[in-house]
Amino acid sequence: MIPAAEVVGKWESQGDFQGGLGRRLFHNLILSPGPTLEAFSYMAGCQVITHGRIGVITEAPVATSVCGWRYHHIGIPTDVQRPDEIYLERFKVYVSAFETSPCGIQWMRFEPDSPVHALVKSVPHIAFEVDDLQSAIAGKQILTEPNSPSKGVMVAMILDSGAPVELLEFQRDVGDGSMH
Repeated sequence: MIPAAEVVGKWESQGDFQGGLGRRLFHNLILSPGPTLEAFSYMAGCQVITHGRIGVITEAPVATSVCGWRYHHIGIPTDVQRPDEIYLERFKVYVSAFETSPCGIQWMRFEPDSPVHALVKSVPHIAFEVDDLQSAIAGKQILTEPNSPSKGVMVAMILDSGAPVELLEFQRDVGDGSMH
């Protein structure tokens, strides 16, 4: 356990450091420099960035560092018509740019009567590829139940810290790794 006197401040922390997965929960912990900071960095196996007399522990979020989720895209709602939009009739939404964006930007323009959850239509979402969609959504608040928007893909939307998160599972043929 880290002595409380050494902790300068923390935000979004969810538990005490006790090793193992516990270190992942303090990705935003701020410690004062010195032997405790150096020992914590060594024990936690994480990078510590120092600025003046304060060290900030930086790590990837739990979704990627522990759960193994892989970034896929960010979906951004818009009211602006964009070139090369593709209309998804089932969801009454026009999507564009994903195929050409090196960073996975997807613009989403919704019809007024789109059945998509209101939060998804108004707040950008981040999407992760997961190996097992059912396991990934277990215990999470579901915005959109698992569904298949296209062949070989299962998706669901969950709520995380007030923001929508899309999870995608690609069905792959075990024999050759291809989509089916």
